[in-house]
Amino acid sequence: MRKLCSFSAGFLFLTSTSIMATDLTIVTANEPPFQYEVGDGHFGYSMVVMQDALRRAKLDHVKVQFLPWARAYQTARTEPNVLFFSVSKTEERKDHFQWCCKVFDMKYYIYALSSNSNANASSLDSLINDPISVWKDDIKEEFLRSKGFKQLIEVNSDEQSLKLLLNHKVNYIPFNKLSIKFYLSGSGKTYRDVKELFEIKELDTSTYFVFSNGSNTEIMEKFQSAFAETLASDTYKNVGDIYEKVN
Repeated sequence: MRKLCSFSAGFLFLTSTSIMATDLTIVTANEPPFQYEVGDGHFGYSMVVMQDALRRAKLDHVKVQFLPWARAYQTARTEPNVLFFSVSKTEERKDHFQWCCKVFDMKYYIYALSSNSNANASSLDSLINDPISVWKDDIKEEFLRSKGFKQLIEVNSDEQSLKLLLNHKVNYIPFNKLSIKFYLSGSGKTYRDVKELFEIKELDTSTYFVFSNGSNTEIMEKFQSAFAETLASDTYKNVGDIYEKVN
């Protein structure tokens, strides 16, 4: 697995200034199996990495806030000293954040129901006029709209997109493999109930931990240094091995 911390060429020497909890806001959105909350518990591949880096940076007193995706995104775009995860890097987003640390590579596919013998598309071009369910403001919606797709059905989560597919409301949905496996298991289905038609290669990307523009340099460097330690640790190796095996 490629590992990358990219927003700075080197680490600055940290001053002795105390970093208080009020100096940093951490936001994310429920996106299992990467990061999600159940009750007071926080889980997921990216969450494990985040928690380890926060502990090493001695920032583990800062609470992670779960918000709706659009609100988390807007918070990180408009307020300083915000750490936001996990965010897919795109051309449209690249100037909106400080792209601190790469977590995972991500691939997306077009899925249909295995039982739907009429759903056999082999390219995006063939789906341009088909209704497709997408998570509003998500990378998949941004990409398909940029390709001229007009029949996009906006929902508030990937889980809702999958429900539309399972209930025969749409014939196709874009999804990453880990997420669709997670949601299928929660709905009493298995991966065999859907068919992976083709990879959306233009949508291959990576997810990052990002800081909002205008954030405190000391905090960013402190976290980046800790994240580099996490990347070299057994914590990341173990999570990465599981991630790649499931994916």
